[in-house]
Amino acid sequence: MNESEEVPLILWEVKRMLEKRKGDASQWDKADQRRVYEHADKFNRLEIDDALELLDKLINKNNIPRVIAAQITDTLPVTIDELDAIFKAIEEIAHQAKLQSESELPSYVRDIIHFYEKLEAMSKDEREAFQKKLLELLRDFWKKSRRLTEKAMKESKE
Repeated sequence: MNESEEVPLILWEVKRMLEKRKGDASQWDKADQRRVYEHADKFNRLEIDDALELLDKLINKNNIPRVIAAQITDTLPVTIDELDAIFKAIEEIAHQAKLQSESELPSYVRDIIHFYEKLEAMSKDEREAFQKKLLELLRDFWKKSRRLTEKAMKESKE
């Protein structure tokens, strides 16, 4: 990966990057860094190890491009409607991107187009099986996410 290549990050990666940037300083260099950090901290649904494991499984075992896998990891959809909303957004992005020259598109947008084409090439049964397998994986991680949610609720009560 070269320095100018854009890599979609999950919230944990953003949070860790900002923690390194802040270092031992008592305040953030910029207010927007603080806001992004607070957003990443608030909306993490999984512990870091679980999030990285899910991201890896989505990319390496389910052949989902990182840009999509990061979004799925951060939102953790567990119903067919939630997953369909992501697939619908993928379709919309792919259709809009196809209006441009593919060589002008960032690599992550080309990844979205290729994933959409892969989904479209599936038969109805293949797509349903893929969605079912994906939802089973996501529901397993959703169970793990409850630990983080319960921990946050307990801390807010104290």
